[in-house]
Amino acid sequence: MRAWTKLVGIVALLCQPLAVAQSEVPLKTVAEVYYQGQQLLGKRVRIEAEVIKVYKRVLGGHNYLRITDAGDAQSPGRKEISVVTDQTAKVGDHVTVEAVVARERDFGFQDRYFLILKDGVLMP
Repeated sequence: MRAWTKLVGIVALLCQPLAVAQSEVPLKTVAEVYYQGQQLLGKRVRIEAEVIKVYKRVLGGHNYLRITDAGDAQSPGRKEISVVTDQTAKVGDHVTVEAVVARERDFGFQDRYFLILKDGVLMP
């Protein structure tokens, strides 16, 4: 029984840094990620946005969601960014996404992204 108590204590200690790390993911707008892209490369960010395009099962079976700041979908000059994820959403959905900011990617066929969000997870 004593070994079991120690094991539970160790597991609890190991889980604490994960909870702290999740809460430290900064909330950004699409425009902030777009303008601060170089400083955010390789960092995980959280964005609340509106889905404006959905491309299902593209390149390796991933979904690409094109997002913009919520309420900004109709304005000219809006900033957009693509999220690579295994989850999906519908056009018009308001989502919270956590993803890693990645550098320019060129997929050919005139698909070139200055910045892209990879390993995206839609948060509840």
